[in-house]
Amino acid sequence: MAMGKKAYMLLILMLLALSMANVIHAENIPKPSVPEFTFYPKGGTSVSGYTSPEVFVNGIQINITNQPYAYSFNDTTYVLCYDYRYKAHSAQNWEESPYAQNNSYPPQSNSNTTILTIPEISLPQPPGDVQIDFQVQAIAGHYHQTEIGTFIFPDETSEWSPTQTINFPRPTPSLSYPPSPSPTIPEFSGWIILPLLIVMGSLFYLKKEKIEKNRWKRLIH
Repeated sequence: MAMGKKAYMLLILMLLALSMANVIHAENIPKPSVPEFTFYPKGGTSVSGYTSPEVFVNGIQINITNQPYAYSFNDTTYVLCYDYRYKAHSAQNWEESPYAQNNSYPPQSNSNTTILTIPEISLPQPPGDVQIDFQVQAIAGHYHQTEIGTFIFPDETSEWSPTQTINFPRPTPSLSYPPSPSPTIPEFSGWIILPLLIVMGSLFYLKKEKIEKNRWKRLIH
């Protein structure tokens, strides 16, 4: 019984030691630097909808200056990745990138620059020119294998970069109100056409009969 109790206590101590090692390791992962970046519009803008108009920005390229990063622990190599977020210039809340939604952060390239391509962004139609704010973040993480694929688990992140704003001219024509509806020809159902023909035929017959009576009166007099 005493041996079993000692083994149980030893197991608890080993688990505590492992937990402490993981905490110390997590604290020792080097924090990436705030990335520097530039970005360029690759397409134009377009407007869709009348009651709830949206502006579609058709492509933006973000060029991030790579930074040196090398760290490994317990046969695990940590890689540097990047993420971005955006919002309309007049908005308060930031929108997440698709990378953050499914842990598919793109790793840093082997060249001097990592290029992120944003195919399309949709925003509510602004009153003036289209202005979009961007921020970029560096992420240190390791690859994690799951049943559905390999993902990068973020372990340490930099602060978000200073905000940069990109301007697009207001799309033309501006769809601020719906177009005037085209005139429509009233439609009549089949059941109303027959009575209408009968009434028109009766009026035509009465008018013709009245003309004939007036003609005979003139001939008699």
